[in-house]
Amino acid sequence: MKRLGILIAGIPVAFALLRAVTTRTDFRYLWLAAASTVGAAIILGVARRASAPVRLSLSVVGVTCITSLTGFAQGATSAPAVAFVAVGFAVCSSAGLALAARKEP
Repeated sequence: MKRLGILIAGIPVAFALLRAVTTRTDFRYLWLAAASTVGAAIILGVARRASAPVRLSLSVVGVTCITSLTGFAQGATSAPAVAFVAVGFAVCSSAGLALAARKEP
């Protein structure tokens, strides 16, 4: 499960690197990927005592907000586009890190 979690958590980073390589000038998604990954790690760590579904829900909502704010801070103007990317990155980062941190029986 750890490998699958790391793979899922790496999707935003892979997408950001692909965007950076193909455009050669657009590195904004790297900031969004970093914000979502760090935000998910912090929120999942702080909410350690909550049940797994509650932790994951809190993380997805919190990371969506963090990633959205990061996008708007970089000058994004389209709220639907920011929301689409933020939710996608939040789900991948939160689910991936939650799976990677899960203890095997």
